[in-house]
Amino acid sequence: MICSLEVKWIAEFEATNKEKGYNVTLGGDGAATGVYNSASKITEEELGNIILLLKEQKTNVYIGNLYGLHPDTIGRINNGKHYRKEGIEYPIRKNRGITEYNEKYNSFSKEQLDTALYLLRTTKLTSGQISK
Repeated sequence: MICSLEVKWIAEFEATNKEKGYNVTLGGDGAATGVYNSASKITEEELGNIILLLKEQKTNVYIGNLYGLHPDTIGRINNGKHYRKEGIEYPIRKNRGITEYNEKYNSFSKEQLDTALYLLRTTKLTSGQISK
């Protein structure tokens, strides 16, 4: 009885609409998840576009900047931890995305990064030791 009343009043007042209410479900049992949750930061169409960009090997930073999302959120979408969709194989992007050097996002020169990677691969130095 209470569940059916909850469903009725949430529908009556459109309380799942972010502009009118704060309910995240239609009421009763269960909860809306992903893009169907009224607190979602993206729409179903945006999720579809993010998935396409992940398939195109775009980076989390690149996609996050396009949609105003933190790169970690894009990583969780890629791994199926957030906004999981049926019929999608996870992880969507199998590698870490496009890995070319972009000075805009790095505090180090390409030469410094190459040297650090070389030392990590060929010595027993730790990253802390290499950074000094």
